Amino acid sequence: LMDCENRPFALRTVIPTSAKVDAYLCEVLAAAEALQKELSTLKSTHKRGAYVSALYGYSFGGGQTEPCNFHQTAKTRKAWRRFLHNEAVRWIIKYAMSLFRNWFPRLWAHYVELHQAVCLRPENEFMDILAPQCPFFAMSQNFGPNAVSIRHKDTKNLISGLCLIFVLGVFRHQVGGHLVLHEAKVLLEAKHGSILMIPSAALTHENLKILEGEQRYVFTMYSAGGIFRYRDHGWMTDKAYEQIHGKKPDLHESTWQDGLARFMSIDELAASKVV
Repeated sequence: LMDCENRPFALRTVIPTSAKVDAYLCEVLAAAEALQKELSTLKSTHKRGAYVSALYGYSFGGGQTEPCNFHQTAKTRKAWRRFLHNEAVRWIIKYAMSLFRNWFPRLWAHYVELHQAVCLRPENEFMDILAPQCPFFAMSQNFGPNAVSIRHKDTKNLISGLCLIFVLGVFRHQVGGHLVLHEAKVLLEAKHGSILMIPSAALTHENLKILEGEQRYVFTMYSAGGIFRYRDHGWMTDKAYEQIHGKKPDLHESTWQDGLARFMSIDELAASKVV
């Protein structure tokens, strides 16, 4: 999807089918179902839909004094790591990272730069990392059978960033499960094996309902905007910055413009031989 200046701002792709790909997708779905069983005692507190959602990774917000891992017990961390070390799961994540790097190279570099800087800090020695060569800090597993989101924005994510969405399950994608992007006035089919990237903090989005008896799972990857601000303020919170400098961090129009500039036009992508 492109804006009025021919800049791709969202992406939908379906992994080309083959015996290997079909087997991997089935294995990823089975791994998600297994993870759901291992995390069966969890209760969701989110307001994005009538489904259970579990979080893993590293984030910042909600009154935290510094970024940190999402809370895990020894049991849940072991379950998550088993899921993320699954060969098929690693394959699909690697495939998605190549799409991110290819279509949004400046934004990719922005995420990589921060991820590397955070990983180098001594206090983050035990940070929960999602996957090799993955610059996202966090993920959400939206469990089936009815992982269908209501209308919302992910306001804690980086406003000029992207959220990566993996769709799995057995449902009639022509009838339900579509991704609706309201401000863009777009309705996208999203079948089993679809990978989508959207600016989820900037665009209101939701899914159409699936039919009774169908099955839909989703897992997403993203980074909290607060981690970027924490780094930009000299590795401190907005509150700590204000206490030291006697004022709140400045908000400049250039921050938004810099974010937009990381979305390259089709001509810029072609000239850089990225596409």
